[in-house]
Amino acid sequence: MVYSAAVWAFDWAPPYENAIASIAKTGCKGVELRIRTREELAQYYTDERVSALKAQLAQTGLALTALNVTPQGASSVDKSEREQAVRDFRRAADIAEALGAKLITVAASYPFDVEIIDEHYKPSMQVWEVKLPDNPDFAQNYEDYLDTLHQFAAVCREKGMKLAIENQPTSWARNTDAVLRLLEKLGEDNVGVTYDVANLTMVGELAEIFAYRVNKHIFNVQLADNHGLSNVHWRPGKGKNDFNALMRALADVGYDGPYCLELGDAKGAARNPAAWYEPFGDHDTLVHEHELAIAEMERVCREEGV
Repeated sequence: MVYSAAVWAFDWAPPYENAIASIAKTGCKGVELRIRTREELAQYYTDERVSALKAQLAQTGLALTALNVTPQGASSVDKSEREQAVRDFRRAADIAEALGAKLITVAASYPFDVEIIDEHYKPSMQVWEVKLPDNPDFAQNYEDYLDTLHQFAAVCREKGMKLAIENQPTSWARNTDAVLRLLEKLGEDNVGVTYDVANLTMVGELAEIFAYRVNKHIFNVQLADNHGLSNVHWRPGKGKNDFNALMRALADVGYDGPYCLELGDAKGAARNPAAWYEPFGDHDTLVHEHELAIAEMERVCREEGV
C-alpha cells in the first residue's frame, strides 16, 4: 500500500513547503497537493514555484499521488463562468503535468455552484439552508455540469492523465447512486472516482458497499473516519467506519491505487479560517496522528491478510 497525505490538513492554504516537509516525516510515501481557489492558481502556482515544489518532492522522496483541483464555476448557471472553469482547469493540468502527476481529482460541484454552509455546523444549526437561484432548473444544470466534466476529461486525455471525481455531500456526486449515474452519463474511460470515505459516512452509507458498487472506477481513496453526523475527517479507528470490511472490499475489487490520509479534523489539523478555524496546523502533533493512522491501517490489513 502507498500511503499519501493531504497537504491541506497540515496547512489549509499555501505556502505548502512546510507541510510537505512535515509529511515526509510521517511514513507516507506520497502527498496530495491542492489548488483551492483561482487566486492560488494564479498567485502561488507560478512557474518558479512549481519548479521549486517539484525539486522539494524529489528531495523528500514523496510522490505526487494526485493534484486536487476544484475550479470555481464548474456548475454555474452562467456559461461564461463554466468556460472560465475549463480554462482554469487547463492551467491546473499544465501544473499537474509539470509536477509529474498522473491523476487530477476534482470535488463534485454543488448544483448551480451554490455556496454550502460548512457541514461541521449542521448538528448545532436550527436551519441548515442554501440559497438557490429563482426557479432552478436542476435537469439543465446537470447537463451543463456534464458538459464541463467532458471538457475536463478531454484536457486530461490530451496529457495522458486520469480524472477522478470526489464524492461530496449535497453535490452532484453525493452518494453511491449519484456517483454511478454521473459515471454512466459521462461514459469517459479516463474518468473515475476519488473515494472520500468520511464524506460517504456523513450521508448514511456503508463504506464497503460503495467500494463493491463503484468497483474498478475507484482511482484514488481518501481515508478518514467519521461519526455519521457531520463532515468530520478523523483518523481511522476514531469513528464509526468498519475499516476491516472496507479493506476487504477494496482488495476484492482489485484496488491498487494510493491511500491518501485526509485527516482534516485530527488533533493538530488546520481548517478553513473562514469557518473560525486555525489555517495552519500543529505539524508535530499532526505527524504523530498520521503515524497512528498508518499503524491502525497496517493492523487492519494484517488482520484481513491484504
